[in-house]
Amino acid sequence: MSCELLGGAHGVIAQLALASVALISLVLKRYTERPRRPVQIWAFDVSKQAFAAGAAHGCGMLWAILMARYTSQRASECAWYFVVFTVDTSCGMAVALYLHALVLRVVQAHYAQASSGVELGEVDARLKQAPAFSVRLWTGAVAMCGQYGDPPSLRIFLPQMAEFVACVVAGEAELWTVMVLGPLTMNVVQVLVQDAFLKFRGSRHSQQQSLLEPFAPNSLSRDMSSGSLQPVV
Repeated sequence: MSCELLGGAHGVIAQLALASVALISLVLKRYTERPRRPVQIWAFDVSKQAFAAGAAHGCGMLWAILMARYTSQRASECAWYFVVFTVDTSCGMAVALYLHALVLRVVQAHYAQASSGVELGEVDARLKQAPAFSVRLWTGAVAMCGQYGDPPSLRIFLPQMAEFVACVVAGEAELWTVMVLGPLTMNVVQVLVQDAFLKFRGSRHSQQQSLLEPFAPNSLSRDMSSGSLQPVV
């Protein structure tokens, strides 16, 4: 019996259980941290992880289904998802956090005032007056990672959330490109090159015929009849 990720209520219940356990762990962490973040700030921080985890989960399920259907390995979708999930929570997380840190370094270099947080009120006012899809709003909001204004604003939260989700998805794509598409492409190139050397060629065939001509049956009979080829005693 093959295991399918979208095969019924059991799979949905298992995924909801995993999400619930992760949320409970974040709630417990909030009650142990000092100083404790306000509820709205904590909710914004957790929402970033929730949307990023949802995107990573969707990518992981897609990879698992494709690998189960289009590879020669006789493994179920659940088995492939276990592999994808293990890689995602280890290497994938490292790649996503590296990309996130790189993006922060770039935007903070061009938006130093927003990253410092010294004049946060002035920064909030300018960001709230900026157009919704302006470069100034998005770079300023991303540079203020973890800060959402006073009071917290969705205009600052949404660019931060979009940036982190993009880093997670890009990390997934980069990781599986290196692990799957890269070796697959190299394997295809390898077999094509080998086939080019191993296939039949007309010029090479004529050379082989000239080398094998003395050993042909007709040539051997002619040599024996003329006496040029003496039998070995």
